Amino acid sequence: MYTKFLIILFLATSSDAGVAPPIFTLAENSKSCSSFDTDNELKAISSVCLTEKEREQLASGVFKISWKSWRNFLLIREAHEAIGIEELRSALGFSPVKNWTHFHFATESEIEAAETFEKYYELIEPLTENRSLDSEWFYEENVNSGIEFLDKRFPAIRIFYRCRFSEALRETNGKRDRETVDRMRDEFEKVIPIADKALYKTFDAIRCHLIKLKQIKGS
Repeated sequence: MYTKFLIILFLATSSDAGVAPPIFTLAENSKSCSSFDTDNELKAISSVCLTEKEREQLASGVFKISWKSWRNFLLIREAHEAIGIEELRSALGFSPVKNWTHFHFATESEIEAAETFEKYYELIEPLTENRSLDSEWFYEENVNSGIEFLDKRFPAIRIFYRCRFSEALRETNGKRDRETVDRMRDEFEKVIPIADKALYKTFDAIRCHLIKLKQIKGS
């Protein structure tokens, strides 16, 4: 586990490749799901190498501790999951994400007592401690900054979530019950690793360094 941590830390802190394409070029927000090519869009994201300037943009705001590069790796994960939550709530017709509160695991009795469709969802919503007032890593403004960065730099991420949830919801035949909530939550858990894998590669400094070396040799 410790070795894995060091490897990830190295990937996040190594030299800047500076070969990322311009912002806004990977997807158009106006794209409909019928014309959205998931494989190509995620492949385009995974080919990017975030520059040092972009990492600074991602980390805008004040952090609780000083380990910037490792924080950025965690932040981009929390930010894209937060985008997923926003799109999940929207697909289900629920109110927008609320301000952070203290982290709390709902008890079985609380879940059983939920009186509404939305209350049931809120009790089982896939949140993390890092997106709560109990986070030891981030303030709410840090994650909001990460969301803003991803929406500008990789708009395909939000569209990816939106389309997957829209498709999953159609398969429920319009039912609005706990089974639908459970099914949509399961879909969320399925798509998170897909987005995570694509975005992780933008921090892969070894891959980016090799790309830069090839460019230098080819020039």
